Amino acid sequence: MSPPLYCAALVKNEEHRYLKEFLSFYEQVVDGFFWLDNASEDKTFEIINNHPKTIAAIQDQTPFSKEKILRSKLFDLYRTKITEEISWIVTPDADEIFEDRWLSEVKNMIDQKEICHYSHRFLHFWGDRVHYRIDGLWNPNRQYGIRLFKLDKKKPYMWSATPFACGSVPQSVLREKGLNSSIYIRHYGYASPLDIKKKYALYSQKETIPYHQRSHILSIIQPPTLKKYIPTIKIEPPAPPPAPLLDSELPPVTIGGPIRNRAWILPDHLSALESLDYPKHLISFLYLVNDSKDETKKILEEFKNTKGHLYNSFQIIEKNLNQVEDTRNEFSRIHHIFNSLCELRNLWLDSIPRGNWAFSVDSDILCPPKTLRKLVNNRKDICSAFISNEFIPKQLEKTRGNILKFISPARTRCFHVKAKPLGSLLKIDVTGAVYLLSPKIVSSVRFAYDRQGEDIGFCRSALNQGFQIFCDTSILPLHAMEKERYLAWKKTKPLDGRMYNFVGFPVEVKVPS
Repeated sequence: MSPPLYCAALVKNEEHRYLKEFLSFYEQVVDGFFWLDNASEDKTFEIINNHPKTIAAIQDQTPFSKEKILRSKLFDLYRTKITEEISWIVTPDADEIFEDRWLSEVKNMIDQKEICHYSHRFLHFWGDRVHYRIDGLWNPNRQYGIRLFKLDKKKPYMWSATPFACGSVPQSVLREKGLNSSIYIRHYGYASPLDIKKKYALYSQKETIPYHQRSHILSIIQPPTLKKYIPTIKIEPPAPPPAPLLDSELPPVTIGGPIRNRAWILPDHLSALESLDYPKHLISFLYLVNDSKDETKKILEEFKNTKGHLYNSFQIIEKNLNQVEDTRNEFSRIHHIFNSLCELRNLWLDSIPRGNWAFSVDSDILCPPKTLRKLVNNRKDICSAFISNEFIPKQLEKTRGNILKFISPARTRCFHVKAKPLGSLLKIDVTGAVYLLSPKIVSSVRFAYDRQGEDIGFCRSALNQGFQIFCDTSILPLHAMEKERYLAWKKTKPLDGRMYNFVGFPVEVKVPS
């Protein structure tokens, strides 16, 4: 039996807009409506309150510029009124209607046990209901938005700190596992010339203008590039993810990589790897110590001597290339470091036993316990966890990290993309820092120099050979990066045998005394 599906909508003055069409569409599949009417001056509240499927409707005078308050009140309404422990909520605005095939596919979508939300692209109809806009940020392929999520009454939920343009679902939903849907949402908010003028006036107010790019706001009144709408064809619902592998089915994995002058974090790094939820007899360690001047090699040898017997093997190779010190300076990296890293990483791959998977983890990264098992269960030839290039980013879904796309088919340059939707498995072009490689990759793909970094050349080679690259943004290790900042941060953490990464997921790490 499918879980219940409810619709929750924030409305204002919708009587003569799309409310009738909205109701006739969603009433076909939802089990009930929840409404928050934001001081309508027409008969909107009367219409929604009298609808036979309305479970609860409230009115609120809070200005729309304080959208987060309104969204939170609507959320509290349906979370309180819904009696089922698990349900699904669709949260469209009153001028948002899915493509028609959503009606026949949504039940299959919410039956997927492992999926917690779906993201959709938007068709912004412009000036009429035939053509949608494709220039700039209006292009439907530029971004996805969540409008359908699983509500678990036992879970805590947190909203974005942004008072306006905060989204229609709690921000914490982004951390759950989701899927991108091929079904578009038809957005009619700009489908008439009058609506276009009203939208520009709304987003130009001093209370709302800080929450959108100024150039995007100005584009509302600039000439658009339009495309005629053709409904997308019906496709089969996404197949459920494969069942997790049993311990007896898990493959052998070699963990490690090149390492240099990391005594300041290496004990924590090794402790995190020690806490991985993965059979130890299937794990081999392989580190390439290069040009280290601190106690990196000594720490590795101590770990090998005291705990190496728990694992299949623990190998330390010393390979000195007389590199310059890596200060993250652009000149030294382009002309020295990247070349050396290519040689070292290729030597590491050459040293991995035939048939082993390779889990390459930079030594300034602390992995959550489920990291390796999750990556293995994704069953991808190249799959990374998501790390930020900021130590503690303020907004994880907007941070720059190890997710990149090539600019052109020639794959000469690449750019960072956002981890959206957070908590999902994203197909990308370039990754690095913490990733799992299948035996096919280990035997056939090698690192090559690129002025943007050795991982660029590696991923380009993999793509050219027909492999696909993914990043699991539900796995969020801590990326220390800078010694002084990490050690200062660590002092603020309680010495209780646990450390936490920037979004609060626990990393089992024994804090050295």
